[in-house]
This record gives sequence, C-alpha cells and structure tokens, in this order.
Amino acid sequence: MSDTHKRIHNSEEMYKKNVIVVPKPVVALPGDCLAKVYDMFYKGESMDTSSWATYLARAVENRVGNTGLAFLINSNGMMNLSCWDQYVSPADGHTNITLKNRIFTFDEKDIEGSFKEGDIRAEGAYCQHELAIVNHERKAMINYAKSIILNKHSLTNWLDDVYIGEIPY
Repeated sequence: MSDTHKRIHNSEEMYKKNVIVVPKPVVALPGDCLAKVYDMFYKGESMDTSSWATYLARAVENRVGNTGLAFLINSNGMMNLSCWDQYVSPADGHTNITLKNRIFTFDEKDIEGSFKEGDIRAEGAYCQHELAIVNHERKAMINYAKSIILNKHSLTNWLDDVYIGEIPY
C-alpha cells in the first residue's frame, strides 16, 4: 500500500460518520459584511459555539472580500471564513466572482486564549465535508447574481438560501 493510501486509510473511521450541518443566524462582520454561519459536527456529537462570534469579529478587522457577502463554516476547532470577491482578469478584462477565505483555529475549551488565524497553505482551504456547503453557496451566489442582472435583486433570498441537513460519508 502506498503512503498516500495509508494516510487515507488511517482516517477511515472519521469518514464512517455522517456530518450534520446546522445553519445559525447571520452575523454582521466589520466593514459592512454579512456572513451566513454554519456549525458542522459529526452525527451524535455537539459543540458549544456560543462565544466564538465575539472572537471572530475581533479577529476580522479587514475582511478579505469586496462584495460584503460571506459564509462561515465552524467545525472541529476551525473556522473558515469565505468572502465573495470580484477579480478583474488582466488578460481579458472580464470580472469574475471569486472566493477568498481565511482560516481561524481555536481550542473549544479555551477559545479566548487559543483563537488565531491559520495558514491555508498549511491547513488547506476546505475539508471534503465543507465542500458540500461551498457548492451550495456557489449555487446561491449564482442565483443572487442572476437576480441582480434581472433587476429582481433580493438580499433576503440569498440570506435565506442555506444548506441544511446531513452530509453523508
């Protein structure tokens, strides 16, 4: 068995559990940014996230997107803040909607003492379970962008369009 296969095989138990996704109330972040919030945990487990929003607001002094819309995934001592942004291609001048994200890590028993920004290059952008939420949010952003183009702009529809349920392994 190759080293890659061994590493994946060693994490097999983790992937035998379904992941539960629970949307939370939208939070306002500094810089006039609204973020949809998701708690993600393994079925049969729970987490106390009552105080993390305070630390996130303190940590995110300058958001990383310019649209004012974001989503946040909180799971297993990590918080992934993904902000929608616009990027103008220097090659052809087209504007593309992109995601910029930041990772925050913390110990759930000591959020205040352990909350810090992580490095996406070292920790990765998203785990395989988070990609279900990212895909849902991609579709929600496409629908929102289409509504703007059609002059039927509805921020409420975007805010209400959340992923709910289990992510099977």
